[in-house]
Formats: sequence, structure tokens, C-alpha cells
Amino acid sequence: MVKNGRITSYKQTKRLKILKSGIN
Repeated sequence: MVKNGRITSYKQTKRLKILKSGIN
């Protein structure tokens, strides 16, 4: 359960970084 949560948060962080870089 913890592993899945970590993977999900990692994917969300990666998505946020891509979105931020896209805006910039």
C-alpha cells in the first residue's frame, strides 16, 4: 500500500514538473 502511494506521488510530481516546464 505504501509502495503504491509513493509511486502515485512520484508520478504526480513528474506530471507537475512537466506542466510547469510547459508553462515556462
